[in-house]
Amino acid sequence: MKAFSAPSKALLAGGYLVLDANYSSFVIALSARMGATIHSDSTGPTNTIFVQSPQFEGKWSYTYKDGVLSSLGKRNPFIESTMEAVFAFLSPSTFHCINITIYSDPEYHSQEDTVVRFSRNGRKFLFHEKDISKVPKTGLGSSAGLVAVLTTALLAEFSKIDLESTTDLKTIHNLAQIAHCKAQGKIGSGFDIASATFGSIVYRRFDPMLVDGVAFEQRQIKDVVLQDWKMVAEKCALPGGIKLLMGDVMGGSETPKLVSKVLQWRRDKPEESYELWKKLDEANMSLIESLNQLATSSNYTDLQHFMSLHSANSITKLNNNSRNFLESKPLLNVISSFHNIRKQLRIMGEKTGTDIEPPSQTQLLNECSDIPGVLGGVVPGAGGFDAICLLVVRSAIDDIIQTTKKNPAFDSVTWLDLEEESEGVQEENIQSYLFAE
Repeated sequence: MKAFSAPSKALLAGGYLVLDANYSSFVIALSARMGATIHSDSTGPTNTIFVQSPQFEGKWSYTYKDGVLSSLGKRNPFIESTMEAVFAFLSPSTFHCINITIYSDPEYHSQEDTVVRFSRNGRKFLFHEKDISKVPKTGLGSSAGLVAVLTTALLAEFSKIDLESTTDLKTIHNLAQIAHCKAQGKIGSGFDIASATFGSIVYRRFDPMLVDGVAFEQRQIKDVVLQDWKMVAEKCALPGGIKLLMGDVMGGSETPKLVSKVLQWRRDKPEESYELWKKLDEANMSLIESLNQLATSSNYTDLQHFMSLHSANSITKLNNNSRNFLESKPLLNVISSFHNIRKQLRIMGEKTGTDIEPPSQTQLLNECSDIPGVLGGVVPGAGGFDAICLLVVRSAIDDIIQTTKKNPAFDSVTWLDLEEESEGVQEENIQSYLFAE
């Protein structure tokens, strides 16, 4: 038996622009992971795959014969499309019965009506009383994590893969992208699958035409998977001592509707949208560059302490003598980049009639800018009411959370206990997913 996992994600910079291959985005992989165990059983029915999700009492069964995957009951489009893609790529003939068990870390879903259980090595899991379709998600990319980890597990079962090999990771990524697009019924930006596969990255998307209309037939899918997709997934990381703090706002947004309205605006007003996206891209790239410069500042240790004692708003109001201590540029540029990103996203929301940064989220983020230790924040991804995402000084986190507890504006916010992950898919200790009887 083997176990694998794939991380969750937050799109810190690049909302909407991530859809266009002309622009780069900054995606942070997070420590909440989707897990999968897999093993074959020589005593079970051949060419049969049993998949279960005990946290949601979900069970799915499939058979594979003559190149066709058939469901034996309840269906799950993400599981089904992943198996179809991998089997079309590998074209196995006869194989022992395969048992797969899916797990998700607590941060992916609402924690109401749950029972806590710990695995043999102490990993915490929540077992839900409701069907998975009735449990609210927190927007961390559970479907992408599921597809990425299931792709990895199946490839590892049927072939030898090296998760430190760029070639093998690209194979996992390309297969998972095809499966995810098929399951969703559309070709998205792909940043969620890319981050689930590669970890924290600066991302530039693949050409959508690569996967448009790809059939689950071996020759075609191999041709597509094994070619160079010319996408960008460069490894990156936040500066040491800086942490991403995600707040679940328990709102709810319909991302497809937000995206469709923005894309319609781009079609209707190409010149106006181009100019706005150009400004937004400049702000995004400034944030990435300024974070890199901040991490290599000669007085970075002193800066961390300074940032933990001052809010973003107070730092921008400092007199010139104090700014000299900052060596003026990197920290001030991080703060101004967040300001400019939010400004352009609000303008885009006004132009398109969408709640990219709704007034309630604006209030929360503005309040955060007055809290010591907070460098800045955004409404991640496509925006809406789901979450806020902050960059904070790690040493100030307890004080930040305590400050928000005293402020009624944050009554609807649940801070998620997440860490940045440098790695994407990885093999896990099997004890993380086994439970005492």
